[in-house]
Amino acid sequence: MDKKEYRWQVNVLKQVYPDLKLTFEQAEQLYLMEQQTKDLPRGKYLTDWERLDFELATMQRILSAEQLARYLPDHATAVAQYGAQVESLTKLAANELAYNREVLQFYRETVLPTLYADPQLAQLINLSRIRLVDREQFVWQECDQLLRQQWATTVMQHYRNYRTLAEPKLEAQRIGHELELLWPSYQTIKRSLYKPAHLILKAAMKEADHWLPELLPQLAAWQKEWAAHSRQCWEHHNGPIKGFVYEAPFNAKKHRRQWQFLVLWLGRTAPAPWETAAAAKPPKKPKPS
Repeated sequence: MDKKEYRWQVNVLKQVYPDLKLTFEQAEQLYLMEQQTKDLPRGKYLTDWERLDFELATMQRILSAEQLARYLPDHATAVAQYGAQVESLTKLAANELAYNREVLQFYRETVLPTLYADPQLAQLINLSRIRLVDREQFVWQECDQLLRQQWATTVMQHYRNYRTLAEPKLEAQRIGHELELLWPSYQTIKRSLYKPAHLILKAAMKEADHWLPELLPQLAAWQKEWAAHSRQCWEHHNGPIKGFVYEAPFNAKKHRRQWQFLVLWLGRTAPAPWETAAAAKPPKKPKPS
């Protein structure tokens, strides 16, 4: 950028704040402030709250007392308007929260019991549990840490973007995270998992594939039913889905890998056969005293 264009850019900022009657030097400081927000590394950004705070700090540093007195009411208005936008998310978040709770309950009370009750799948799950070795325990520790980090990032981003004005949205995300702990996505895990742990996981998934092929058609049918139920839940809480809805074509390879992973994952949480039997056995009657 040559000097002429640079001066033009700075003078444009003077016109953005006509009531403040900025000097060229003051407008230049604002221009440099804006450039700092544009020069952040890829993937880094200032939230709207942070941008408002940064602007206020800059104005407090460069404006005279008289100019600052004219600026502060406008800044307070901008903060209030953005805060109102954030608070408006609460209504939508209430629907999201109700939907996530219903889906989580459905998975706990219907999906998992259905899987555990299938004799062939239950046998495969229990075999995967029995053959867990130290190296696979290491994989689960890595997966657990990854899921904890994802949730910590969600919390951090929530308060950066919404402060304390949209707590129902965070609660909805927390319920969604609980569902992810029950039913994690292999694609998500694969993208972020520590490479040595991922290699061990892939080897274990290959071994868990022994009886899986004959079960895949039934699992695909169940998943179709569960997806239909989730869609009904969504429409119940949010109204009919409008417009064009894209449905990704069925990918047999991804479907198989997801179930290879889930067989191992569910082996960590499935009730053991002896525990199930003990729970089903009626308690002994107390002896008469």
